[in-house]
Amino acid sequence: MSDYEVRPATLRDAKAIAEVHAAAARAAYEGILPEDELRALAPATREAKWRDAIEFSEPQVQVAVLDGEVVGFVGFDRSRDAKTPSTTGEIWAIYVLPEHWDKGVGVALWDAARDGLEEEGCTVVTVWVPLRNDRAMRFHELAGFKREMKTAKTTAIGSVKIEEIRLKRNVSPNPAMASSLLLLLDDIATVLDDVSVLTKVAAKKTAGVLGDDLALNAQQVSGVKANRELPVVWAVCKGSFVNKAILVPAALAIGTWLPWLVTPLLMVGGAFLCFEGCEKLAHKFLHKEEHAQDTARHEHAVADEHVDIAAVEKQKVKGAVRTDFILSAEIIAITLGTVQGQPFLTQLTVLVGIALIMTVGVYGLVAGIVKLDDAGLYLSQRQGAGSRAIGRAILVAAPWLMKGLSIAGTAAMFLVGGGILVHGVPALGHAVAAWAANVGGLLGGLASMGANAAVGIVAGSLVLAGVELVKRVRRTR
Repeated sequence: MSDYEVRPATLRDAKAIAEVHAAAARAAYEGILPEDELRALAPATREAKWRDAIEFSEPQVQVAVLDGEVVGFVGFDRSRDAKTPSTTGEIWAIYVLPEHWDKGVGVALWDAARDGLEEEGCTVVTVWVPLRNDRAMRFHELAGFKREMKTAKTTAIGSVKIEEIRLKRNVSPNPAMASSLLLLLDDIATVLDDVSVLTKVAAKKTAGVLGDDLALNAQQVSGVKANRELPVVWAVCKGSFVNKAILVPAALAIGTWLPWLVTPLLMVGGAFLCFEGCEKLAHKFLHKEEHAQDTARHEHAVADEHVDIAAVEKQKVKGAVRTDFILSAEIIAITLGTVQGQPFLTQLTVLVGIALIMTVGVYGLVAGIVKLDDAGLYLSQRQGAGSRAIGRAILVAAPWLMKGLSIAGTAAMFLVGGGILVHGVPALGHAVAAWAANVGGLLGGLASMGANAAVGIVAGSLVLAGVELVKRVRRTR
C-alpha cells in the first residue's frame, strides 16, 4: 500500500473520480442490475456531481492516487438520514477501480474518512450497502461495521428496485474503557435485534411450507380414533424434533464450510416446493379414483376390528415423520438462505429459533385442528342455546378449515417456490423487478406475486413431467 497516496480531492480530480465511480459501480453491480442499467452508469452523468461536492465540501472527498492517477475515492460527511444526531457521520460513497481491488486501497480510504470524521466530532459512522453487493458488504463488515436489520429498505437504481441496509460502527478504533460496557450491551442488543428481524423474515419466507405442513399433518392424523389423536400428534412432533436436530447442524456446517452450496440448495428446495404443489393438484384432479380408493382402504382398516390399530398408527407416524423431514429440510434451507453471511451465533440462534417455533407452532395447531370436531360436538350437546349454536358452527366450519389450509398451502408453495427460483436467476429476477416497478403501487406487488406463481407453476409442471417420465421408463424395464 506504500505506493498509494491518499489526499484531499481537487477540482481537477472531478473527471477522474467520475470515471472511477462509473467503472467500479459497473463491476460491483454486474449480475445485480440489467445490462441497460449498467450502461447508464456513465462518467458524464457523475462528473458535475463530484465537481460540486469538491467545491462545496459536501461531502468531503479524499482520493487514492498511484503514479499520478486517481484509482479510488471516498466521500464522507455528517449523516444524511433524518433524526440522526450531529455526532453521526456517514460514508456517502467509497469506490476503487476493479483492477486495484484487494490491494489495500479501500482500507486506506476508509482510514482517511475515519480520521476526517473524528476531526469533525463524529462518534458513530454509518454506510448504506445493497444487500446483494457481497463484496461491499464483506468489506464493511471486515472494517467493523454491523448491520442494522430494521433499516432494510427498497431503493431504485434507474428502473430497478434493490434492497439496501444501513451498517454502523464507532468512529474511534479504541473506545475508552469507561464506555466498554455500554458498547458491549449495545452489541448484544444489536445481535438480539438482528436475530429478531431475521427470524421474522425467515418465518415469512417459510410461510408456504408452514401452510402445507399444517394441512398435511392434520390429514395424516385424520382417521385415527378420537382417543388416540393427541398421542399420535405427540409422536410425530417428537420425530419432527429429531429431524430438526439433524438438519440444523447440517445447515450450519454448509453455511460455514460450503457457503457456495446455499443458493443451489435453495433452488432445489424451491423447485421441490413447486413440484409438490403440482403433484397435489395432479393427484386431486387427474387421479380421482386412486385418491378415493386410498381413502376407502384407510377407512376400512380403521373400522376392521381384526386390524392391528397400533401397527396402523405406527405406520402413520413413520409416514408423517418422513414427510416432516422433507418439509423441515425446506424450512431450514430457506432460513439458511436468509441468514447467509451473518455471524455464526446469529445463524445458530435464528435456525434454532425457527426450528422450535415451526415445530411447536405446527404441531400445537395440528393438535387443535384434529380436536376441533370434538370441541364442536361437546358444545353442541350442552344445555345453552348459544353453546349449541357455536358447537354446530364449529362442526360445519372444521372441514372447510382443512380445505382452506390445503388451498392456501398449495398457493403458497407456488408463490414461495417460484419466488426462490426467480431470485435465483439474476436475469429473470431483474426482469420481474423492472416489470413490477413499471406497474407500480399495489398492482406492482400483485404483478410480482403473479410472476412468481407463474414461474412456480411452470417449474413444478416440468419437474412433475420429468418424474412421471422416469417412473414410466422404470416400469417398462
